[in-house]
Amino acid sequence: MGNISNFLPSIQWFIGAPFNDTSDPRMEIVELAQAVLGEKLVGVQLGNEPDLYHQNGIRNTDYTPEQYNTDWGVVLQDYINDPNIKNASMFAAPSVCCGGNIGWTPEQVWDTGFLTNYADHLAYLAVQQ
Repeated sequence: MGNISNFLPSIQWFIGAPFNDTSDPRMEIVELAQAVLGEKLVGVQLGNEPDLYHQNGIRNTDYTPEQYNTDWGVVLQDYINDPNIKNASMFAAPSVCCGGNIGWTPEQVWDTGFLTNYADHLAYLAVQQ
């Protein structure tokens, strides 16, 4: 990615950061991306489709937007405390998938206080579809 940025200077990057294990968030991907890409890294998607985690066996079937809000805060704090993370305010979330009877709507996550709780660390609001 860094080499591509050298050849195409206008390219900017988003990366995805693992969220499947809140006790071991594996922040090395963000540490390395920030070190290698510098200002070319414009966003980090922290978690992808948390409303489908139960289908993937990552969380229990009763996993809720409220629990996601809490989990996101726990992992965010790890990023804030990591001295190798130079910018902990470039996250994209909540990256919910489907709404309806399959997953959560963005509003269900926002109603937990997510936007207020993490406004200083969110650079983008993300939805997958």
